[in-house]
Amino acid sequence: MTYGDSPPAVQVGWTDSATPKKAYPQDDDTNVPLRTWQDDSGKSHTSRVYATYDLSAYEGKKIYSANVFLQKRSVADCSKRAVEIWRTKPVTSTPTWNRPAAPLAKLGEILTPVQFCPGATITFDVGAAVQDAVAHRQRYITFEIRVPEQHESDASYSRGLHPYRGVQLSTQFNSMPQIDSAHLYNGGLPCTQLKPYPRIGGFARTLQAVGTDVDEYDQGSVTTEVAIWPKANPDARHVYSPWSKKCFFTHDRTAPTVTSSNYPADTTGEWGPAGVPGIFTFSGNRNKDVAGFEYSWSELGAHACSASGDYGQWE
Repeated sequence: MTYGDSPPAVQVGWTDSATPKKAYPQDDDTNVPLRTWQDDSGKSHTSRVYATYDLSAYEGKKIYSANVFLQKRSVADCSKRAVEIWRTKPVTSTPTWNRPAAPLAKLGEILTPVQFCPGATITFDVGAAVQDAVAHRQRYITFEIRVPEQHESDASYSRGLHPYRGVQLSTQFNSMPQIDSAHLYNGGLPCTQLKPYPRIGGFARTLQAVGTDVDEYDQGSVTTEVAIWPKANPDARHVYSPWSKKCFFTHDRTAPTVTSSNYPADTTGEWGPAGVPGIFTFSGNRNKDVAGFEYSWSELGAHACSASGDYGQWE
């Protein structure tokens, strides 16, 4: 089963060519500028956006996909759109125009006109970049979002991103199942790599392992495979995963009869007398196998059973 997540942002902000030594971290009130514009004095400004995310929670997990979403709030010209996304060397604070994050690879671009203006959402597939960062145990990944160089000085391509939802990273992942090395057994004897090796055979030739999965909804569906090979010939490898022996049980679906003298079965849609204790009679209908009864206002439990051992074996 795959799970969706949004890793925490370490920094989201922008740079400004007119103030090349200053960084502008995102706040919750100001549109994130992805644009070129002129101030009241006629001075030209060009901004690029940077976003860094913490991937440490994905160590040991398999990334299936990842997307960066840009939520626009303002658009200069709905007939024009040109946006690029780059992966850069990771930075944990917003860079400046003079000291930008070093680019690593261009991940995508969109050059088509806006269909829903101005509030359209742009989606970039960054799955390969996130997979690479996780595979190389890089805690942070940084993206640069900019207008392509050939259009960057053209104010008609300017955009303003939402101050709170402007840049977001979403992932689809699954935790990798693990084998509990403390519970490996050969014929009931603990796993060992030291001589003398345990001799197994006859009825004591079972190989046992315990698999675990940290994902909540995958914990009950972990299956394992066992591979065996002669020590002197590792290439003669065989996967050992046969079905277990058959088990049989009888499911008794016969329910007891329940009657009441003052709370009869609700056949008329009316309830019994208010404030009067109910008297109920349980009958096993003379079935000699019936040893007792259990009742509840909701679900019934496993009567007189308890779990023991490390793995909850019922007794």
